[in-house]
Amino acid sequence: MPELNDRGAEMLSAAVVVQAVRDWQYCRMMIESNVRETDKHRHDGEDGYVPAKRMLDVEQFFLGRWFGVICHEYDGKQLLERLRGMNVRRISLEGLGAGKKKSGRGTSWRRLSMFPELQSKLWEHKIMQQDVCNEIGICNPTLACWLKKGLDKERLRMVSEATERIIARRAT
Repeated sequence: MPELNDRGAEMLSAAVVVQAVRDWQYCRMMIESNVRETDKHRHDGEDGYVPAKRMLDVEQFFLGRWFGVICHEYDGKQLLERLRGMNVRRISLEGLGAGKKKSGRGTSWRRLSMFPELQSKLWEHKIMQQDVCNEIGICNPTLACWLKKGLDKERLRMVSEATERIIARRAT
C-alpha cells in the first residue's frame, strides 16, 4: 500500500474539513427552512433525521482536538464564527416530484449547448453535476451559477479537466 505523502495528507485534511463545512451548512439550511428529512441510513428505529443533532456534532468537530490535528494552522472556532455569519438559503422540498423518474443527466448540462463536445461527453459518460463538483471542490449551487451565467475560459477549462479525470478514473 502506498504511503501518504505530505501533499496527500493535506488534500485529505482539506477534504474532511470541506465535507464538515458542507454538512454544517446543509443542516443549518434544513433548520432554517423547517424541513424534516428522513435519513435512509439509520437503522435504529428513529423515524427522522434531526439536523440540529448533526449540526452539533459538526460544531464539536470544529472545536475539538481532531480539527486541531488535521488543520493545525487554522482555528476551528474562527471558522465556525464565519459560518454562523454567512447568509442562509431556505429550501423547500415541495414540488420536487418525489415520484418522478430522474433522467440521469445533470439538469443544467443543457446549458452547455455552446460547448456541444463537452456536453455530449458528459451525457455519454453519465457524469452528474455532483461528480464534477466533487472533482473541482465546489458545491452544486456554485456550478449551477457558473452554468447559468455561462462558462468563462478558466471555468470551462476546470470543468473539462475534471470531466477528463472522471472519465479516466472510471476507465481503470
